Formats: sequence, structure tokens, C-alpha cells
Amino acid sequence: MNNNGFTLLETLIYSVLLGLVLFAISSFGLLISAINQKNFVMSEVHNSTRLAKEVISGKIKEAKSIISPTPGNNSNQLIVENFSGSTETISLTNGIIKINNGQILDVTSENILISDLSFINLGNSEVDSIKFSYSAAYKNNSSVEFDYGLDLESGATVR
Repeated sequence: MNNNGFTLLETLIYSVLLGLVLFAISSFGLLISAINQKNFVMSEVHNSTRLAKEVISGKIKEAKSIISPTPGNNSNQLIVENFSGSTETISLTNGIIKINNGQILDVTSENILISDLSFINLGNSEVDSIKFSYSAAYKNNSSVEFDYGLDLESGATVR
């Protein structure tokens, strides 16, 4: 008798092995996708907080003077006077850091939730030195991959 085909047992073994290989490949693909999503979220939070830090520090350094907070005090908004005599206010509205200089500009992304924005004037009557801090988190918390946040603290001195 000529047996050129596969037996039922061989077919079952090959099917199970193929299933295991496909399962391993798909699991690896899902793991890579989750890591990619987490890296994207971390990058968004870091980039947004870095940009906000640079903008706030720049506004302080370029200011003629600090109107609020006054030396020795703290506030949830920063009001600076520019050399042109105009003022700019940096504050937190609906989880977004905004600058109001006659028109309102968003500093942080709408995907990032900012909280606990605080400005402390550590200066004296001669020099204003502002310490600022805030917390940032990614807004979409639908899964663990999107759960990321950080606290930032920095400072700048009026030149």
C-alpha cells in the first residue's frame, strides 16, 4: 500500500504547532504596539512640559518686571510687564497653560492635562526670581499604555 499523505495525528500536530507560532507572533506584535503607544504618550507629555517650561522661563527672563506674585508671595498666575509697557498673564484654564497678552495663546497641548500651576517670587526689591511648578498627565486614560504623568519644577530670573 502506498502512503503518500499525512495521517490525522500528523495533521493535528502540525496544526497545533502552526497555531502556537501564530499566537507567539501576534502576542509579540501586540506587545510592540503597547510599547509604541506608551512611548508616544511619554513623548507627548515630555515635549509639552518642556515647551511650557521654556516659554514660561523666556517670558520671565524677557520681562521688565514681575507684577504678580510680589516678592515673598505665591500665586496661581504670573503677570509680567514687558519693556513696551504691556502686560502678559500666564495662567491655567481648563487644564491648559495659557498666555494672555491681548490675545489668548495655548502653551500646552489639549492632550495634556496640567494641574497645580504655582508661581513663587523668591526675589527681593532689586531682582525678581520666579520658581514655578506644575503637574502634567496625558488626558486619555482609557488603558495602562496611556497612563503617564510627571511633576515639573523650574525657575528663572528677570534679567
